[in-house]
Amino acid sequence: MRINGAKEEMTTRQLVVTGDYGLLPSLDLYIKLGFADMEVPDFKGRLDGLYGVGAKFKLFKDPEDKLNVTIDGGVTRFNSGDSTGDATVTDYMGALIVSNKAGNMTPYAGFKVCETEVELKSGASSRKFSADKKVGILAGVDYFVNPNVFFNGEVNLFDQQAVYLGAGFKF
Repeated sequence: MRINGAKEEMTTRQLVVTGDYGLLPSLDLYIKLGFADMEVPDFKGRLDGLYGVGAKFKLFKDPEDKLNVTIDGGVTRFNSGDSTGDATVTDYMGALIVSNKAGNMTPYAGFKVCETEVELKSGASSRKFSADKKVGILAGVDYFVNPNVFFNGEVNLFDQQAVYLGAGFKF
């Protein structure tokens, strides 16, 4: 991120629960709820609420349901504050993802475009800044213990340096 012309790093921690609903065979809608905080130079926020929405659209699905090409888009927002002020972080994301199911594992990879905006408010003053890197890659794997229970691991690089670990249940 660029803050007052200088390149600075923003760190966040997030604990998120995601609910996914298959509206159509090729369209899923999802909602995110959780907690997050953020840290930049001269500001270390506390854990506060996080929410988000998004959609996944399957562009291509082979007849055996092994190979999929998906567009994923969403927005996530959270607040974080400390004794000197409050911050609001908004993250817009769009991705093109290819996955290939092999037994109990579904590895995937793709390209993503991300716009992260931050507003820091302290008293009557306000500062806004955004991420300077917008394009990145992601790669991960879903491991299905059975058809309903799965574990997930994902890595994001270039626009963000992030590692995601998760567990899920499909209804």
